[in-house]
Amino acid sequence: MGGITRRLVCLSLLPVLLTACSANAVGLVAALLPSPAESLPSADLPQLARYLPAAVIPAPQLPSQQPDDVMATDEPAPSAEPGEAPPPEIAPVPKMKVALTFDDGPTRGNTEPLLELLASYDARCTFFVIGSRAEAFPDLILAITAGGHTIGNHTYDHKSLKAAGAEVSVRKTNDIVESITGKAPVLLRPPYGAWHKGVAEGFGMRIVLWSVDSRDWELRDGQKAAEIVLRDVREGSIILMHDVKTYSIEGAEIVLRALTERGYEFVPVEELTGYR
Repeated sequence: MGGITRRLVCLSLLPVLLTACSANAVGLVAALLPSPAESLPSADLPQLARYLPAAVIPAPQLPSQQPDDVMATDEPAPSAEPGEAPPPEIAPVPKMKVALTFDDGPTRGNTEPLLELLASYDARCTFFVIGSRAEAFPDLILAITAGGHTIGNHTYDHKSLKAAGAEVSVRKTNDIVESITGKAPVLLRPPYGAWHKGVAEGFGMRIVLWSVDSRDWELRDGQKAAEIVLRDVREGSIILMHDVKTYSIEGAEIVLRALTERGYEFVPVEELTGYR
């Protein structure tokens, strides 16, 4: 019996099956249905479904296909690429350097608290001392060097290097400092900034002036002196202050705090300029 003939017979038996509703009738219709090789037209399936159990009706064949967006869950997670270099280390940013210098000391009652203040900021500075004061306060000279600071020559009596007897004044101060510390100064700061080339060459010393003048000696106000420094300071500046009066120490504290917050480091003149 051909497929079309079986189909017509099956459809003609539907009313009978509906009346009989027996397992044998269902089996009979199932036998009359086309084999998998002879597919049943899809147009007849809804009509059969009205009368037969779902197990009797052949399910439509769907193509075997896996969606592109479905990933297997049993695959291992991708591992890190072998030989990956570690992140580069960030080099520390170097601090800006300035040289804080103090003239005309040492002075009893002012140099000591200044040294404590400098130590609290880990600041190393340069003291251009007067020979007569160094002679009077050798303990303060030793305290300066013990704090890691440098001692320079500011003449014996603060007279101009252009004045008569300047060579004697400079040499005498060198001798005094060397007798106390065991080392003669190599840096010379001329009083008032007045000097000439012959003097420097004659002593074999390095002349050190300044690039920022706090004018603490003139203003006699620590706050105002500090404002000048903070306004004019740059990397590599040589700052002029004094350790003779209390207002100078007060100004130095303001400068130390503010420049530390800005990222500056305080070093002796020779470290800044290379003078040794």
